[in-house]
Amino acid sequence: MQMDSAMLGAVQPGSEFDDLNFSPYHDSCLKRTLSQAGLVDLVSQLREGPDPGAATELAEAMYFTLRPAAFEAIQRAHGPFAISYEEWFYLKFRQFLRILLLDRVEVKNLSDGRRRWTSLPIPDNCEITGIYCSQHCQLNELATSVDAGGVHAYPWVRLVERVCYSPDNRIQALTEWLKRQQTVSASRTSARSGWGDNQNRDALIRDELSKRTERINICRKLDEQGIPTPPGWQKKAGPGWLAAWSNLDTRPYVQTLFSKVACRQKLSTR
Repeated sequence: MQMDSAMLGAVQPGSEFDDLNFSPYHDSCLKRTLSQAGLVDLVSQLREGPDPGAATELAEAMYFTLRPAAFEAIQRAHGPFAISYEEWFYLKFRQFLRILLLDRVEVKNLSDGRRRWTSLPIPDNCEITGIYCSQHCQLNELATSVDAGGVHAYPWVRLVERVCYSPDNRIQALTEWLKRQQTVSASRTSARSGWGDNQNRDALIRDELSKRTERINICRKLDEQGIPTPPGWQKKAGPGWLAAWSNLDTRPYVQTLFSKVACRQKLSTR
């Protein structure tokens, strides 16, 4: 892994950008954002020893922050930013990786206001004001390993656990996780063709409709299987079925498709 100072888009990540994170543990309504300091505090807990609760909380923060819905909410509340969802995904993903791999933190003493750099755990009576990470992924490396459209399918908690519980070689743990995701993604792609995609898609939709699964959860299952949305939808909503469902312009397309599949099923059983 190499240092990379290049940034995608026009947004330069800083304190405001770093603090735009979501967690259902921090706010069940996902209205209030979670600061970077809150994320670092979770990493500090995990480095002290196995903590399933903290691992799940950090993984959930990654998932809920990296979703298209989070990007759209941020654009409405804090934007507009000159940035696409894909750029948001990789910049925020890299921020999470820097937190997982961090070497030192800058803290401010709440009594005298003095600042200093120190390693974890966070000293008492101090607040985090910055982080330092000597190594992190290049953006293009992340883009070849992790697909922004697959945010709902990645095992985020496994990433958190492997990096935090590997004190002797966190970079190796991260590299192995990224390679694993790249291999899984490649196998999904090679196993599919356009016609096969439609068959698999319709079969999954029929099966879930027969179980009376909610439409949004059907979208989640389609994303988990790596089945892509039509290119035209992606231009409007970004990649992924949940992204299409969350977008007011493309949700009618999703609903129409589900209705057509249900109708074809009824006709075939007559």
